[in-house]
Amino acid sequence: MMMNKNSSTINNNWYVIAGGPSTGKSTVINLLHKLAYNRSCQTLHRFLA
Repeated sequence: MMMNKNSSTINNNWYVIAGGPSTGKSTVINLLHKLAYNRSCQTLHRFLA
């Protein structure tokens, strides 16, 4: 949670799901999506470049 310059709360409700190959990351993401959670599938290398 962050505060902006007007002292109002900004919620950053996002999570990183990481793990090795075949550990169920996509399965977890797909199940959460079925439960009406938003998803954004991006790869880490976009952020590290």
